Amino acid sequence: MTASRTSIRGATIALLLVASSAGIARAETIRLDVPAGYSGRLWSFYAYNQDTCADVAIRGHSVLRQPKHGTVSLRIEPKRETRKGKKCFGKSFKALYVYFRAKGRYKGGDAFEVRARHTFNASERNMVSQRVRFVLDLK
Repeated sequence: MTASRTSIRGATIALLLVASSAGIARAETIRLDVPAGYSGRLWSFYAYNQDTCADVAIRGHSVLRQPKHGTVSLRIEPKRETRKGKKCFGKSFKALYVYFRAKGRYKGGDAFEVRARHTFNASERNMVSQRVRFVLDLK
């Protein structure tokens, strides 16, 4: 499990998973400073095969726990690899975006959890499940 703290000012935070073995379950905790009343993208998940630049199939996603002081929605949208020097630079992939909408101008702590499932080939035996817990500090 890893943890990080980031300030949100309209930026998208991306987690890229590029390696797999059968049955991996990854857990992540991300701590974010978010402006009170924020509404927009918080995070994106995308994965691709480093050798072929092929999309990894997103096989399911869900909000496991909603925040107390807002709502979370998940959407699959295109995302372009923007990291220069990467083999797949400029290619577009399917990404799972996490959107957060604060209720009012609440200030304080909040948290929610999401899950993304994907496979690196057509076989379900290589299913990877990613759980991400977001801990928000609304300021």
